[in-house]
Amino acid sequence: MKLSSRLALGIIAIALVLVAPLVLSLRALRELQHDTTVLRNREYAATLLLGRMRTVKDDLLQSTTLIALYPGDSSQVQYLDQVGILSRQADTLATLAPYVPVGLVRSAVIRLYDQVPRAFALSRAARASRRDAVIDLAISPALLNVD
Repeated sequence: MKLSSRLALGIIAIALVLVAPLVLSLRALRELQHDTTVLRNREYAATLLLGRMRTVKDDLLQSTTLIALYPGDSSQVQYLDQVGILSRQADTLATLAPYVPVGLVRSAVIRLYDQVPRAFALSRAARASRRDAVIDLAISPALLNVD
């Protein structure tokens, strides 16, 4: 074998040794791009949704103090609509990030659906102590569980 053919084989071998890491690096970059896209699409959307859920929860917490002042049917419907929004947001969060445990939020929403009409009825009946007990023992802890 001539020296020129040995040199050519050596250069080809060196080129193969240098191309193999390049191919592996390109494959790793594609996987990184895919992971980044998933993070952007799902995780970021889930983070924004959590912020919206916190806003709804804060509104519900403030509205809880108004049960005593405005116990009308329209206030109750508005309050339960906010609870419904929170419930739908929890369902959306479960689809965006399936590893996030939303069971506690769902059980809190169920408790709110059960206890809010009772608190409004007690407020309309001017039973302040029982209304306050429902708010303090059921509604407020449920909202804290959401938090």
